[in-house]
Amino acid sequence: MYRLSLKMLIASVLSLFSWASLPAWAQPSTPIVQWELHIMQEGRQVASLAGQTPLGQSHTETNRYLVSPALGCDQAAIELARTIIITPDTLTDQAVTFALETRETLEKPSASALLNCASPASPRIVNASHPRLVVPFNAWATWQILPRNPMLVYRLRARLSHS
Repeated sequence: MYRLSLKMLIASVLSLFSWASLPAWAQPSTPIVQWELHIMQEGRQVASLAGQTPLGQSHTETNRYLVSPALGCDQAAIELARTIIITPDTLTDQAVTFALETRETLEKPSASALLNCASPASPRIVNASHPRLVVPFNAWATWQILPRNPMLVYRLRARLSHS
């Protein structure tokens, strides 16, 4: 028969425990990226979002809001919406690269609505995506979605979360 010495038995058990715990310390945890996004329209901030998202995962947010007609116009308010998908994609020592997708429903007033309130403003839908917006840590990066009518810019900054 085969006999194990006490030392061999202890060594075997310790070896088993060390191999069993290997995945727990061998796999680095997924970095969490803290980000802040400002939506700028015609040079002024109209909305902001903030979040903490694990690297490689997406955060989706939809905001809806009503826009009232011009004073004195007897029209119903129109509903506008903004959906943003933000994904911190890759990480370097100095920056985070994000993938961004957006769908903006913007107010597009008609000429007759501005002159005499005859027809209501109609919404304008803008879809845009940026596959690789590089955002240096603790600095703002900008993405111009529309150059005019209205000028629409997203400003994004990020840092690693230490939680």
